Formats: sequence, structure tokens, C-alpha cells
Amino acid sequence: MPFPSSEYERRQQGVLEAAAIAGLDALMVTSRNHLQYLTGYNGSGVYYAPFPLILMPGRSPIYVVREYDVETVRAESCIDEIVPYRYKGDFARVCADVFRRCGLQSKRVGFQLGSWDLAPVDVSALQAALPNLRVSDATPVVTSVAAVKSELELDAMRDAMRITDLAVRTFQSSLEEGVTELEMDKILAAAIQSMAAKEGNGIALAHTTILFGERTKLPHAVPTVRISQKPDRGSANSRTVVSLMSGQSGGVGPWVPLLRSWMIDSPFSAPVKRGAAFCFRMLSPWST
Repeated sequence: MPFPSSEYERRQQGVLEAAAIAGLDALMVTSRNHLQYLTGYNGSGVYYAPFPLILMPGRSPIYVVREYDVETVRAESCIDEIVPYRYKGDFARVCADVFRRCGLQSKRVGFQLGSWDLAPVDVSALQAALPNLRVSDATPVVTSVAAVKSELELDAMRDAMRITDLAVRTFQSSLEEGVTELEMDKILAAAIQSMAAKEGNGIALAHTTILFGERTKLPHAVPTVRISQKPDRGSANSRTVVSLMSGQSGGVGPWVPLLRSWMIDSPFSAPVKRGAAFCFRMLSPWST
């Protein structure tokens, strides 16, 4: 886990307090990002069916997961009580059994109805199994708690910012005519791995989008063998874009996204660089 168990307990308690303010008796968390926030497990198995984390006052959290993923969840999360279901069709039945065991079958339970990790058919199946269950939309509850950072989280974000800064400086110093997107990706990864080896920690560059020329128009594209070229009378064909997502502990921690554009040997590069540096110095929370 990227954080100690005490940090996840703090988060869970904060979420329970927010749920109580919202008038909820319990909360069923299904958003992959929120599951990672509350347990440490990255939620890679939720593509199959919901992996609900059930939180309620006075009781340890319960994680309902696919049987195939139980050992991974046990190894990578802080949750002790894990209840498995074997097939997708078993999800509602097993989850309903947990609700009954916890006395929630007629309580007001918050569901993350705005999360794509919870399909309407899953909600309907659970309501059919528990006709007296009162379902309320609690999509914003975890987000409101996660918005307030602990000192541990702030330290992780500072690490992510250092990674991003190193990646940008490495990108700028390594950009030359003829280098490919894939080669640049490897150069950035090597620089970050070198930093991690020197500091003895698990920091890593979680994601890079490195695009040259006309490929800068593509959203979320992956690096290819496209090479960088010098500009041709203001043409966009040689523009390069690097989009960085810096993480901590193998990309599991907070991310700091950044987008930079650059042109090889362009007369505008130096002024743009100075202007961007000034903007980042002036950047502060809530600035527009």
C-alpha cells in the first residue's frame, strides 16, 4: 500500500462522518478511484463487476469482490474482511446477504449512482433482493472528503511535482531533430528511475503522452516511432507536446498533471519558456 493503514483509517472515518451529515446509515463505495483512496487497492478487477466497499458506523469495512481477485485485494488493501462472489450473476445475492448480516436491509444507504463502476442493472438487482432498502445518491461524499489533504498526501503531491519538474527539464534538454516519441518516452522513464534509485523510494512517472507534429491533435494517444522535425515556416508539423502524469509508489499515489508544448529551434521557444515559467511561479490554489 502506498500509505500506512492509519491514513486509510483516517480517510474512512472522514467519509463516515460526511455520510452521517448526509443522513445516511451506511455507504457503498464503487468508484475505482475512491476504492483506491479508501483501501489502497488499485481496483484493477472492477472491470468485471462492482467491487463495493461497505462502510458503516461502529463496524469494520467490508469489501465484496470477485473470488478470482480475493488474494490480490487482500495483499494490496488495508481491508481485513473480504467477502467473495464467484460469478457476475452472484453479485447482487452476495451483496444483499452482507447487507442483511449488517442490518442494513431497510436502512438508508448511499450509492455512488454517478459512478460508471456501478451499472443501473446492478442497483436494480440489489433493490429487487432488498425491497425495503432505501437507496440514496451519495456520489459526492467521498470526493468532498478527499478534497482536504493530510500532511502525508501533501508530501506525496510534492514528490509528484518533483517528478514532473524533472521530466519536463529532461524533455526540453533531450528534444532534438530525429528523436522519436518512443525514444523520448524511454529517456523520461530512465531519468525518473535514476531519481528513484538515488532516493530509495517508489516514485515513478505514471503516464506520459508524447506527441510530435500532426499527432498533437490526438487526445490520449500513445508514443509511436514518429520523429521530431524542425519547424517549417510556422507549420505545426514539428510541434511537440508532452503531457505528464506523475505519481508516487508505482503511480498509485497523487498525480500532478502538466501539459507543455515545444518547437525545435523555434525563435519563439525562449520567450514561451520564460512566460510559462512566470505563470507557474504565480500559480496558486484557486487562481483562475
